[in-house]
Amino acid sequence: MSNTLKKPVKVIDLSKMSREELEKGYMEIYTRMAIVEAKYYRFLEEYRLERARRFGKSSEKGIVGQMTIAEYMKAEMTPSDDSSKETVKNVTDDEAELKELVEQATGTGKKEKKKGGAISKKNLDDLEVEVVEFKLSEEEQVCPNCGSPLESIGKAVRRELEIDPPKVHVKEYVTETYVCRNCEANGVGNDAFFKKDGAPTKPLFYNSPVAPSVVADCIHKKYVMALPFDRIAKDYKRQGIPITKDNMCKWSMKAAERFFKPIVDHLHEILMGEAAIHCDETYTQVIQKNKKSYVWVMTTAEYQKEHPIMLYNYRDGRSDADARAVLAGYHGYVMCDGYGCYTSILKENKKTGAPAMDIKPVACMVHVKREFVNALKSVPKDKWGQTGAYLAVAKLEKIFHIDNKIKFTTYEERKEKRMGDLYHAMKDFFDYIRAEQWESLSSTKYGKAITYALNQEEKAMRLFEDGRLELDNNMAERTVKPYVINRKNSLFNFTEDGAEASCILFSIVETAKQNGLDVQKYLEWVMDNCRGIGKGEKISQEKVEKLLPWSKEIPDGIKAPSNC
Repeated sequence: MSNTLKKPVKVIDLSKMSREELEKGYMEIYTRMAIVEAKYYRFLEEYRLERARRFGKSSEKGIVGQMTIAEYMKAEMTPSDDSSKETVKNVTDDEAELKELVEQATGTGKKEKKKGGAISKKNLDDLEVEVVEFKLSEEEQVCPNCGSPLESIGKAVRRELEIDPPKVHVKEYVTETYVCRNCEANGVGNDAFFKKDGAPTKPLFYNSPVAPSVVADCIHKKYVMALPFDRIAKDYKRQGIPITKDNMCKWSMKAAERFFKPIVDHLHEILMGEAAIHCDETYTQVIQKNKKSYVWVMTTAEYQKEHPIMLYNYRDGRSDADARAVLAGYHGYVMCDGYGCYTSILKENKKTGAPAMDIKPVACMVHVKREFVNALKSVPKDKWGQTGAYLAVAKLEKIFHIDNKIKFTTYEERKEKRMGDLYHAMKDFFDYIRAEQWESLSSTKYGKAITYALNQEEKAMRLFEDGRLELDNNMAERTVKPYVINRKNSLFNFTEDGAEASCILFSIVETAKQNGLDVQKYLEWVMDNCRGIGKGEKISQEKVEKLLPWSKEIPDGIKAPSNC
């Protein structure tokens, strides 16, 4: 027998209660049950989404679709209505098309298998070919059986792709000096001495034997291949190369500050003059600060294909002040997600006195769609057709289809064409979810998706103001990804200086990639042109312009292959 004391149950005599007291008590019970039910469904949604994230497709049915106690009580109190709302499944006349749109948006449709196989012969044609022939000498071209001469009747050719390990060596520059004794005797001075031009007279770093090719290799492995410095150091050690992790850290930080920061600063000036940019942010860990910091990403928009720019900015936080610092001096359209700081900076900050910023945030419709897709995935698949999220996802997918089909020659023409079907599709979507808002619990995934979308409506409709704007923020999202991959491998930065140096190097690396350059060769070329620049010295503006990723001064050999 349990020794746990139980509280006595208070018995209420309902016969002694008035009608008003009974109705009040009933509503209190009903409200409590509705709250419990809402919490239940919220936890159920989170559970299903977590299962979907961890295990992919789930066959779990759950109990969604059954009448709950609260629904039963509500039904008993309200008269039946034969003109009730049709299910979403009956809203459209073309259910097959609707299903296809939803499957495409959610990634649940049948996917074509990616073709694998051997390396394409076309890819081998651009590579250097070393021919190794196996043929008999004239003395050997005699039949060993009868002694008659042999006749060639054909060749068998087989190709193999080979890779030679990188060659590591020490390059010693020996510059011989010459003198004209006759001129020297006649008192000509320094004009009597001669030497061959072309040899580097200054080291990359003072009192260091490291060459630009070594630093470029370290930066390439770290910021392009996403290898941490300690792993690179171990690989160097196995090859007998005496380069440590500390060496690479120091070289990278020096190179970032002295050679690449002036270029990145100039790229920032150019970016601030663009009509539209894309922004996003992600966290980073700095051991010195012992807290989360953030990396803010800014890129040119899709229309700027000639000179794309990708910049990374290290900031202490993700606040209104940080957003103002990152976007300082910019006046134009900012494609972004629904993070509140992009809206708050449009007003004066009463705490700091910072004025309102003259920018126009543009909503990313991919983020809007993502919320509805999550709402759809939070219920069993066989119940999708009975949910409002089903049609919302289809409407959003249709919006993207319409925009992708629009052909244009100028961005003015694109703006004009968007005012047709695309404009009506956008209005239809927002009108639909606005009507759905009154019949959806705000605490559910669907309710939250509706709230998020309606909060983005004004920013989303700015799409029709300028043909250079996009429906999504994919430019910034793609630019964030390399940093995230690198963060997973390297985990953290030790100091803020290291974090800032990483942002500089990521900026130069990603911008070089987008401009079709061989990153390692470009890094080496820049550093080779900046030899001898010491701490605190500045590169001239004229030289910076010659070092830009689209400069005409860049040698042809630095261009990346067309198939990369």
